[in-house]
Amino acid sequence: MTYGELVRDVIDLGFESNTESDTVLLSAINRVLMLLWRYEPAVMCAELNQRAPLWHRSEEQTLRELLTVTRCGAGALSFEGIGQGHLSVSVDGETVMTRTVSAPEWRTYRLALSRIGTACVQIRPEEKGSFSLRNLALLAGAHAPATIPLWGSDTVRYDLSALCGGTPEPDAPPTDGAGLRLDYQVQGGELLLPTCHRDRVLLRLRRMPRLAVLEDLKANDTVPDCPPRLHDLLALGVASYVWLETDPDKATYYKTRFDEGLAMDRMQQQHRGDVSVIKRKGW
Repeated sequence: MTYGELVRDVIDLGFESNTESDTVLLSAINRVLMLLWRYEPAVMCAELNQRAPLWHRSEEQTLRELLTVTRCGAGALSFEGIGQGHLSVSVDGETVMTRTVSAPEWRTYRLALSRIGTACVQIRPEEKGSFSLRNLALLAGAHAPATIPLWGSDTVRYDLSALCGGTPEPDAPPTDGAGLRLDYQVQGGELLLPTCHRDRVLLRLRRMPRLAVLEDLKANDTVPDCPPRLHDLLALGVASYVWLETDPDKATYYKTRFDEGLAMDRMQQQHRGDVSVIKRKGW
């Protein structure tokens, strides 16, 4: 079911759609999406492979001249920077990346290289400017941008929002390849692991749903972010909130039908047992 189909279903229940009512409809849709998320949170699995960096310097340094680091087998780099500088990366003598790095406050850069080889990373301050960096690391092998860590002196930081979008939180403690729990922290949307760990990292993340925006109401290619098997209940739930203020009796009727549908779904899921497969999106 797309958002366009959902809107048409709600209109079929008697809702008059117009520009002024779009905000009412949008609010109702998002309230139902959050209700369904509480009923069945979206959980996704992710796997990381934490290996020692090829080259790493955690100390803060202010660049006065060109900094050059060369390592064989590098496929990504990460660092924190502040000020104005210029970054250039070549692989086997061919330039693969150039960019201006400019930030008034400390900013994290996680950059995947287009290919693996002997990488030469050069960072210099802009003329008449200054640039400082810390936690610079060159990482071995290919990396998806979402899996590039930031190596500090004691912790390795992973961006959880990049892994699955939104503001996810661990649904369970991360484990290593043998299933043993790892020491971890979550700060500012980042997963912090100890630098001493060298192994796979298995994650179960609970993510928030993508809420609808006004543009979605007329979209025929955007799907509400909830389990597909519950799509048929969406219109009933939305209708119960649409009429909550103006027609309480009608709202109660549709809320009752919505709750009955959820109760039936719970019975069916319990009868089937835990045979679900968790996909990357979480549903």
